[in-house]
Amino acid sequence: MNNYFSRIDKEKWEDEYLSSKSCKSSDSKYKANRVYDEEPDKFRTAFQRDVSRILYSNPFRRLRTKNQVIYDNLDLHNRTRLTHSYEVSHLSRQVARAMQLNEDLVEAIALGHDLGHTPFGHAGERALNNIMKELGGYSHNAQSVWLVERVNQYRNINGKLISGLNLTYATREGMLKHTKIETNIDEYSRFHPETKGTLEAQIVNKCDSLAYLFHDLDDGIRNKMFAKNEVVEIWNNVSNIDFNEWYFTFINDLISNSINKEFVDYSDEIKVPYKELKKFLNYKILSNEKVIKADKLGEEMVLEMYHILYEHQNLIPKNKDNQFKTKNFGIERTIVDYIQWLGDNNFEYVLNNYKNRI
Repeated sequence: MNNYFSRIDKEKWEDEYLSSKSCKSSDSKYKANRVYDEEPDKFRTAFQRDVSRILYSNPFRRLRTKNQVIYDNLDLHNRTRLTHSYEVSHLSRQVARAMQLNEDLVEAIALGHDLGHTPFGHAGERALNNIMKELGGYSHNAQSVWLVERVNQYRNINGKLISGLNLTYATREGMLKHTKIETNIDEYSRFHPETKGTLEAQIVNKCDSLAYLFHDLDDGIRNKMFAKNEVVEIWNNVSNIDFNEWYFTFINDLISNSINKEFVDYSDEIKVPYKELKKFLNYKILSNEKVIKADKLGEEMVLEMYHILYEHQNLIPKNKDNQFKTKNFGIERTIVDYIQWLGDNNFEYVLNNYKNRI
């Protein structure tokens, strides 16, 4: 008798103990299917392998160069896309465990859900979407799937060199559906964008928003965009629950209200304070003069860099990836991928370097 917990043992454990509504890592014909067949791992399940591939990928590490909402390079406590992804992953696993759903799958989706984010957050995303609107548009969730399916990170599978990470269908679907699908609809019709994702994908969707709520409150108070007593007052106006318990109240309600259902959502009672806090943060942070100014500057710099590279294509880094993308998908895609690859902290330096060369 062996003393280790093999992949086969884990798959049997999932079949016995996880909810019948969960995604099973043994479902190699559908949810755990990969574009290119691979030999199963001796110890790791299909979704555990996805976690490893995302965690060790270049796009994941580069999330540390991208701010979440608040731009201040002197404040090292503000969230980045990287720390946000870890928080979403941690929270998603807690919820999945309580609901007897697949923790490894939610971890993979959560770690990969923001890989496609641009420099300067949603401001950069809006700029690239305007550029690409005639070619399907641009959104960070669609770009995340593009990255793990198409962009470098070459792997040798059964003697064939393939691009991307060769992740399972369920992980890629969850990354795409962690937020509303508004671009590249035809390109990703194979994921049935008109339908809800798996329960695991829905968990990441809710935990992504809840993590936002938590760290925007934390970062907003620390950056003196508003005072804690303002938040407490908003909360007390709509809830009788102790404000100090608000975060765990939301988590517990999400779990309790979603058990044995086909969807993951809060109760009607908890949606009221949730929406009020979101409304407050949108007003206090997204309408903050400092944030608006940074967003405007970021959007302008993204557009400026795109037009410089489009008009002076000799400046685009020359490598096999860019040559392949330009030949097969067009120069627009090559430039957009390059811009998305950059970080907030080095964008202006790179842009100025190009401006000095033309």
